[in-house]
Amino acid sequence: MCTNALHYFVLPALIGCTALQAQYSSVLTAAGNGNTGYANGLAQTAQFDHPYGVCHDPATGEIYIADAFNHVIRKLSGGSVSLVAGTPGVSGDVLGQALSARFDTPTGVYFKDGYLYICDDLNNKIKRMDGLGQVSLVAGSGIPGGGDGAASQATFYQPKSIAVDDSGTVYVADYENHKIRKVKNGVVTTVAGTGTPGSTFGLGTSAQLHRPRDLCIAPDGTIYFVDLMNHQVKKLTPSGLVEPVAGDGFPGWIDGSGSGARFNAPVAIDWLDTSTLLVLDAVNPRLRMVAITGDVVTLAGSGNAGFQDGALMSAEFALPQDICLDGECSVYIGDRDNMRIRKLRRDGECVLHLPDLSTSPIALSIHPNPATSVATLLWPGPSAPTMVELIDARGARLQADVRRFADRVDLDVAALPAGLYVVRVSGDGRVGSARLVRE
Repeated sequence: MCTNALHYFVLPALIGCTALQAQYSSVLTAAGNGNTGYANGLAQTAQFDHPYGVCHDPATGEIYIADAFNHVIRKLSGGSVSLVAGTPGVSGDVLGQALSARFDTPTGVYFKDGYLYICDDLNNKIKRMDGLGQVSLVAGSGIPGGGDGAASQATFYQPKSIAVDDSGTVYVADYENHKIRKVKNGVVTTVAGTGTPGSTFGLGTSAQLHRPRDLCIAPDGTIYFVDLMNHQVKKLTPSGLVEPVAGDGFPGWIDGSGSGARFNAPVAIDWLDTSTLLVLDAVNPRLRMVAITGDVVTLAGSGNAGFQDGALMSAEFALPQDICLDGECSVYIGDRDNMRIRKLRRDGECVLHLPDLSTSPIALSIHPNPATSVATLLWPGPSAPTMVELIDARGARLQADVRRFADRVDLDVAALPAGLYVVRVSGDGRVGSARLVRE
């Protein structure tokens, strides 16, 4: 989760009217080829090892990614993936210059006022990186525990995500301690949860939580969070009370209102607009919209665990872990077991706005173009490409009859509807693209 400020739209607050749903048209892959590993470069050939947290830098438009099992922080920028901090494939606990720093299974990232905050999960610490690339400690001694006190001596137990308010106060979803903690003026205090798993409401430090997983902050100081094992969305009011928002506490999938709704292991929460939250419902797996009044409706996901780009309700995810919105309100998802970063494409966005790969080392051309039957894409070899993708103007990947050769790719487009397409091709460590018009 990563939002630095709420995204303001002139839209009705009642999400049941589908106005908010109409902003989005389909799900596509923003980065990752689906293979487990570590590879930088062009987004569609990059490799991740269980990406968790995602967040957005409003100044640059870059998306930061906590690549958990690679033990690094990476970023998606301009259609390419690069390393930001950490030593790929090496766990550890080292502060200092970003590329020499080490983490152990980072899970949460949050960008605020020029700093990138990081939940270093298995090191039981909160860290941050400044604009010069220096990684420093925010809080945590590294010893697993739930003790409050001076930031460097306080203890956490697998903190999963963070949010930072405008005053610089850091709030932490302290997962295995079943608490919400805050770091302010160098001191860590517990604001919700007793440390014993359960589900009770009331005064924050007397309430019981069960693995709170993510949180976000409203302008009035209310903290909305997902209580994973209680399968609920809850809030911590400025007066210090934990109150229900949505979910009946049982695992399942029901769109409804308040306790009439049902979730299954909600893992991430972020703002969609001033009165609507996005909740990532991991085991269902679906992306839900939750009004602060408690109304719940599904935005994306078929409910089947798998990988499928395309229409919102046909899309498939596999244990997704985090969400964030960019400056144009596109939604990014850390799709953990698919080893990909997914994106909800806004209505009206088309392939003309996808990253243009024409500046890659391969200059691709298609003839004839426009085409009505077979289109031939020239390929420089020396061997046939390993991947050929055909993407329509809605961002959906299509099946087509493709024949690959060392010097070309033949695409049978006769069965395709007329329109604009992008063909993306990779092989021998090279990638290129070309635009195709089907008459």
